[in-house]
Amino acid sequence: MSIFPSLASVQDALNNLSRADDAAMSATDQRESRLIKPPGSLGRLEDLTQWYSGWRGTKLNRRHIIVFVGNHGVVAQGVTRWPSDVTAAMVDAARQGRAAINQLATSVDATLDVAPVHALESTADMTSAPAMTEEAFLSAIDEGFQAVSPRCDLLVFGEMGIGNTTVAAALSAAMFGGKSHPGSGVARALMMRVSRLKSTRCDVRLTCICRVSEHHLIVPVDWEGMKRRLSWGRPWRRGNIASPSFSMVTSSRVLLRPFIR
Repeated sequence: MSIFPSLASVQDALNNLSRADDAAMSATDQRESRLIKPPGSLGRLEDLTQWYSGWRGTKLNRRHIIVFVGNHGVVAQGVTRWPSDVTAAMVDAARQGRAAINQLATSVDATLDVAPVHALESTADMTSAPAMTEEAFLSAIDEGFQAVSPRCDLLVFGEMGIGNTTVAAALSAAMFGGKSHPGSGVARALMMRVSRLKSTRCDVRLTCICRVSEHHLIVPVDWEGMKRRLSWGRPWRRGNIASPSFSMVTSSRVLLRPFIR
């Protein structure tokens, strides 16, 4: 049975999150004050530990890493030299303990799961069609929700899949880029930094991002509306911040037509 049978059910889940545990946050704050260091010297890390303890308690005994894996139809546009088949090989390597994430998980005694979304069935090419239907989107949300153990104390997300940099850059360009050229600024910086692309390959990806914007008529982001919908505008100490990953996926549905029809 589907946990999220409709987009409205996803929105309801975000609007009805449980409140943070004030006692756990207070305990974390008190412990912080007893450490031998200048107050506030760890910067935002101190705020993050309090925020996290409010949602998951003060124990981090059960650590869980999940790497979600997917294939992207935009690969057909030549945005990468690697074929989509490589994604499955990456999954096999992680499951056989031969990937870098395996060593990282072992070093912190964390459980590692690799979760191929939709059995690695590729999305549509977002330069000419919506990448996902509403049904496929809700199915992916369900898969992600069920992959998380309710018993874990610390949850770490990861993702991989050939073509993912172009998709991430398209999302970033639509949400943060300039109105006149969605492939400028954020998208170029992201791709050059993450993939160390040569200029020609980068230009191919930027061209695809521009086509995505033109084909789907991406509208400017309503950030104030986003804050109201996902409680980003309220102080986190009140326990009103939604899961960043969950919120980002949901905001993609709200704002980015190439992501879902």
